[in-house]
Amino acid sequence: MCVVPGCRQALEDGWRNLDVKLTPEEQAMADGRRGPVLEFAIGLLIKAGEMHGASRLQPIESACVNTAFAVFEPNHDFLCWLVENKAEVAVPTYTNVSIYDPDNPMLRPDAYGQWAGERSRELMDMLKQIGCRLTLTCAPYQLPGQPGFGVHTAQSESNAVSYFNSVVGARTLKYGDYIDMAAALVGRGPLMGLHTDDGRRATLILDVADLPEAFAVDDLSYQLIGHVMGRKAGMDIPVLVGINPQATRENLRAISASGAAAGGVAMYHAVGLTPEAPTLEAATGGTMPQRRDVISVEDLKAAKAELTNFDRGTIDAVVVGTPHASLPEVEQLATLIDGRHVKPGLPFYIQMNRYVQERAREAGWIDMLTSAGVTPVADTCLYWRPKTHGLDGRVMTNSGKYAYYAPGELSIETTIASLRECVESAVRGEVWHDPDMRLEP
Repeated sequence: MCVVPGCRQALEDGWRNLDVKLTPEEQAMADGRRGPVLEFAIGLLIKAGEMHGASRLQPIESACVNTAFAVFEPNHDFLCWLVENKAEVAVPTYTNVSIYDPDNPMLRPDAYGQWAGERSRELMDMLKQIGCRLTLTCAPYQLPGQPGFGVHTAQSESNAVSYFNSVVGARTLKYGDYIDMAAALVGRGPLMGLHTDDGRRATLILDVADLPEAFAVDDLSYQLIGHVMGRKAGMDIPVLVGINPQATRENLRAISASGAAAGGVAMYHAVGLTPEAPTLEAATGGTMPQRRDVISVEDLKAAKAELTNFDRGTIDAVVVGTPHASLPEVEQLATLIDGRHVKPGLPFYIQMNRYVQERAREAGWIDMLTSAGVTPVADTCLYWRPKTHGLDGRVMTNSGKYAYYAPGELSIETTIASLRECVESAVRGEVWHDPDMRLEP
């Protein structure tokens, strides 16, 4: 029998609530009258709510959970316990990435090849048994049927938390491992923080108006703006003033991902671009923050330097699509590399989810990529161990998130670049800098 460590004691202790007001149905869960799974799950949510002053639990309409990653043994134990107790999620529940792409079974070689496939399939089967949708993506906002403006959801992946809160205007906390599944099982989350109106007000103004116009159309700039935002924000909710009014959702997604990686930013506003910031006054709720700062060219240079272990010479691999590439990003890469070819022997990976991959295949872009020597990867993320084939030495990426995490996780060197620079460098086999962008560290 599988037993989640600490679970039995938690159930025996009861976790009775004194501060968070419960409905009769919620009280039945807390009392154990709806079974041990819901008693355990609502106990986690109540304790989280008590810690942060929540007055009640808030119904949610969807969730995305982190339990698909096979190398974390507690994931297996937890899912095994849920299945044994016939658990079932209460809302549409999507899954974050696994470690295995069945189309590339030896992507993570050595002993992990066969083991990764078998263990991942076991986790997938258990996730299906409790009613999860096996989307296996860190970018669930790219999928059909995702929550819209004002809708409460429970998201676990940091970039998705920031994107849903900031760019979509949905409402979610950063739900950590297992409390994300608790919310999915109960169909509720504690009403606190970013689930509330007051918790979403900007408390830091960051002015980017003085950045040169050339940076407004360069995809790398938005990665770096996000990184600087994360570094400057601390526990504040930032509002960006002076962002290019033509910035796309892809640009805002880059800010979300880099800001969440570099500083844990779960929400930001961009005046005139994000739905809760038509004006600065709207973003701040009418109360001007005491903290105000600027994001300058020097800040961007410092951010690039922080994300760069080398900026000259040969490269050993290229990785794009962290978070998973969107359809526009796949199209842009296919357009940039059409008629060219990656230097032989140099791995070039683009990560995406199955939904985007199938749309890209229908458009002919997957064939264009593979013909050029690019390997599409689905269902997983390549900055996690076990290390992916060919990701040794000096790796170029267009992702602030990848450049931030991969050196520590994989013991590699990274350099961050625009997508255009990634393509040109991959063809040459060495670092190429866009002469129009003067951000060399």
